[in-house]
Amino acid sequence: MKIIIGILLLGSIANTATFSKLVSACDNGDMKECRMLGHMYQNGKKIKQDFSKAKQLYIKACNNGDAISCSNLGHMYQRGEGIKKNTSRAKELFIKAITIYTQACNNKDAEACESLGSMYYYGSAIKQDKRKAKELYIEACNGKSKYSCTTLGTMYAEGDGIKQDKNEAKEAYIKGCDSGDEIGCSYLGNMYYYGDGIKKDFTKAEKAFVKACNSGKDETSCYTLGLMYDEGDGIAKDKTKAKEAYTKACNGGSMSGCYNLGHMYYDGNGIKQNYIKAKKLYTKVCNNRHVNGCFNLGVMYDFGIGVRQNKRKALESYSTAYNGGVIEAYYNSGVIYYQGKGITKDKKKAKEFFGLACDGGLDFGCKQYKLLNEKGI
Repeated sequence: MKIIIGILLLGSIANTATFSKLVSACDNGDMKECRMLGHMYQNGKKIKQDFSKAKQLYIKACNNGDAISCSNLGHMYQRGEGIKKNTSRAKELFIKAITIYTQACNNKDAEACESLGSMYYYGSAIKQDKRKAKELYIEACNGKSKYSCTTLGTMYAEGDGIKQDKNEAKEAYIKGCDSGDEIGCSYLGNMYYYGDGIKKDFTKAEKAFVKACNSGKDETSCYTLGLMYDEGDGIAKDKTKAKEAYTKACNGGSMSGCYNLGHMYYDGNGIKQNYIKAKKLYTKVCNNRHVNGCFNLGVMYDFGIGVRQNKRKALESYSTAYNGGVIEAYYNSGVIYYQGKGITKDKKKAKEFFGLACDGGLDFGCKQYKLLNEKGI
């Protein structure tokens, strides 16, 4: 069996478990908790880093059938991480991990099938074999391993190491989504929304995006769902639901979601107009380099819409906007310098900005530039 460098399998640490509870559980024979302790010592998480203790805990868990601990310890030996490098010992541990996973998978342990599938998929401590990975993911998916279903779906969707099959991808995503994997729901929603190898179905797309969005972990699905409700894209318009979806997207870190929500408040589009909330959202997205948000914030300051008029702040926002490609910001900056309200009038600078707007394809920028040019400015 050929052993090659692969990825490190760690498992997760339960946030609610205190260090003392982990120690007690490990002492009482819970090998998963021993592994968690080993991981903490290995990485110095919440406790002082101690490779020797990590090694001992991984040995204990590995000897008692925890495959991830065998693999983690193997990687420590492979890299010489805190212990003397020993590739022969690393190989032994990787083989032991594979043996444990194989035995458990043969006994219908879906998680073991998934872990073994991942080792074959990535070539982690074993020769890469994506066809074998597919077989193991199918076994795991049939055993209700939601992440295996989604991974299998992506392999089918992209033809990743196996024959591309969009219908099989759809079926795998359905299983993943129905089992509670928000990524599977998101991918399924996209397939129905765009008609990616299957018939478009906006109702089914909406249903999948709702599941993904409600998980609280997929702001992109919330944003797409917001667009569907906002624009009546394949489903009935519903501004209230659009606002709710954009809010979830924004709270999850989607600047496009924040921007669209801000625009709804700015326009009073289906919801009560609120310039204070619009300004707050435009400021947030501008600070995150969303240039359309910067332009709209500039307009608010430029014309005193819902805020105290401030031409200097308008120019600052326009500057970020035009540096990001919003050509209209050049023109508006030119107007501010031409009028000289709130700042020193500067027609030469105004002409320069009108010229830049013209170069960007804005016709009225060309007209203003021509007028000033004919006046000898």
